[in-house]
Amino acid sequence: MKSKREESIDAIVQSIAAEETALARLITAESKKIEYVLCCVKQGGCTEKGMRLLLDVNRSAESLMHRIADIQMLLKNKLGLITEWCPCPTPPPPPPPKYTCDDFNKMPFPMDVFAPPQKKEFMENEKQKLHERQNREMCCEKCGHKNSQRILQD
Repeated sequence: MKSKREESIDAIVQSIAAEETALARLITAESKKIEYVLCCVKQGGCTEKGMRLLLDVNRSAESLMHRIADIQMLLKNKLGLITEWCPCPTPPPPPPPKYTCDDFNKMPFPMDVFAPPQKKEFMENEKQKLHERQNREMCCEKCGHKNSQRILQD
């Protein structure tokens, strides 16, 4: 259950969100008004009366947008005060690791690239395979063995 303080903060944040929604609706309504007037002026031709109407609507929209910007600054400041009153809660400490290095040593190999260094026996085996492959390649280059391409693909 939330404390009175938490409920109050939630109510303030919700009111800020509601005010932002209302401002967005005002901006949408103003844009529709401008579109309507532009359409009327286009249909009626560029008459003096149409141009005056267009300029009046433009001034009105400009004035409204300035007021909306001022209100948004107030809302931003209000939200800033809320964040000062309620600092973010300290995150819980990370859980302890599930595995230890000994656990990785018990796992079968080869492991993916995110694992710690591979077991010494596995790495020695890989080095031996590489050495044998290089020796076969040198032999095939010298004698022109027909299977050199297959050996190189190993």
